[in-house]
Formats: sequence, structure tokens, C-alpha cells
Amino acid sequence: MKNEKQNDRFILVLEILFTAVYFAQIIQGAIWMANGTVEVAEARLILLQGIGGLVVSWLPLLLLILFHIKLHPILVCGVELFAFMGIYLGEACRFYYRFSIWDDVLHTFSGFGMAFVAFCLLYEFLFKEAKNVKHPVVVSCLFACMISIALGALWEVYEFTGDTIFGLNMQKSIPEATALWNGGASNLPLNGTDEEIAAFFRSPEGYRYALMDTMGDVVEDVVGNLVFAAFSAIVFGAFHRQPRTMVVKTNLKEEKKVQEKLA
Repeated sequence: MKNEKQNDRFILVLEILFTAVYFAQIIQGAIWMANGTVEVAEARLILLQGIGGLVVSWLPLLLLILFHIKLHPILVCGVELFAFMGIYLGEACRFYYRFSIWDDVLHTFSGFGMAFVAFCLLYEFLFKEAKNVKHPVVVSCLFACMISIALGALWEVYEFTGDTIFGLNMQKSIPEATALWNGGASNLPLNGTDEEIAAFFRSPEGYRYALMDTMGDVVEDVVGNLVFAAFSAIVFGAFHRQPRTMVVKTNLKEEKKVQEKLA
């Protein structure tokens, strides 16, 4: 019980810390949008991503309140740090522009991470005690990979929606680092003359520009899933280790009564 209280405090500190970070990002995006420090589309993306970061920062609490699911601190750390690398470092600190490999690394890790989280939930709540499932670890791993790939595809839908509604450039519809760059607003015409635009999109680099970004992300998600599958085969197959409990079903009222009795 003492360790459980320490874990709860640790998770709460993480949530408060990252909440402060994303609040700062939202303010930064709003200021940049107002004074024109960066292009409006980029400032808008920073602001919107900061709002999404707030949701992620309190995801452990939301899961606990809505579904009575408590995550292990290691799992919480992984989710929070991944979101921080993508939302704050990637967007607010512009790592996506400074390091071309940043997006590729995050997508690969996201495939692995989402499969791992899905595996923990499926194994613990569906297949671990299922009497008609002979190999719960294998089945959990298989479905986890399928869910992770589906979530990767759903992310691309999210990017398409953001580009369509808010005029962003998450799917790289606007060619970057070229004379056609218009600030990253997918709802505005490209820069350059008609001849320059035609010449760019006549080349494979041009007419496959956005496709390469989207499909590259999907392929990286799949690679991350394959790494998770190989990892699972080695750890749970070759070494015959049982999965560690990373999520538990809990009842806040009952937990509070137990703590009061022990106090």
C-alpha cells in the first residue's frame, strides 16, 4: 500500500509538470499567432497541439475516473515522455524542422509503444483468464499489433482533418524547403510562378511529396509493430517469461476505504 501511494504521488507530479509545459506551449502559440513570429499555420498548430498535450498529461487520471483503470508508473512515464517529444519538442521547439529524422523516429516508436499499451490492456482484461484461449500471450500480441496499426492509420486521418479544417500542413501537402513554400497553410495558394509549380509537380519528388510523408509514417508504424512482435517472441517465447502486470482494474471508493482503515 505504501508503494502504491508513492506511485500515485509520482504520477500526480508528472501530470502537474507536463500540464505546466503544455500551458506554456499554448501561451507561446497564441503569442506567436498574434505578433507573427512564425507563420500563422505553424503558430496555430503549436497551440492546438498544446491543447492535445493537456489531454494526454491527464490521461492516467481520466482512465482512472472513467474506466477505473490504473496504469503502472512505467507505462505513464512512457506515454508522457513520448507525447512530450512529439508535442513540445517536435512542435514548440521545432525539432521536426531541425532534425529530419525526428518524425521518423517518433513514428517508429509510436508503433512499438501503442502495441505495447494495447498488449497490456488486452492480456490483463481479456485473454489472461480466458478459458477458451490456449495461448493468451500470442493472441494478445497479435491483436495488439492490429490495433496499433489501426491507430497509426487513424492518426493520418487526424492529420488530414487538421489540414482540411485548420489549413495546417501535417501531411506535407505544401512542399517544404522549396520556392513554393507558402508558410505551411494548406488552404492558401502555393508561392512561385505557374511554371515553377508545374515543373516541381512534374517530377517524382513533387507528385509523390505528400504521399511519401503519409505512407512513410504508415510504414514506420508497421516497423515499430514488427519490432514489438520480435521483442515479444524473444521475451515471452524464448525466455518463457510471463507478462508483468502494467494495468489494473480498481475501485476508487473501495481503495479509499482500505486506505482509511490502514491510516
